[in-house]
Amino acid sequence: MQPAKTKKKAGVLKHDPSKSFKNRKEVAISLFLCLEENDPDSFIEILDAYLDVNRREISRRAKLSRTTVQ
Repeated sequence: MQPAKTKKKAGVLKHDPSKSFKNRKEVAISLFLCLEENDPDSFIEILDAYLDVNRREISRRAKLSRTTVQ
C-alpha cells in the first residue's frame, strides 16, 4: 500500500481565541445563552476565559493590581 498524498499547503487558518473574548457583545450573548440553557459550568468557563484575556484592562479600570483581579 502506498502512503497517502497530502496537499503541500493544507490551508489551515490561524485562530486567536483572545480576539473573540475582546468582543463584549459576543461574550455577553454567550453568557446569556448559558443562563438560558441552565449550564453553569460553561458560564464559569466562558467568564474565566474572558477575565483571563482582559485582566489588564479590568485591573486598570478597577484601579487594582492584576494579581488582585486573579
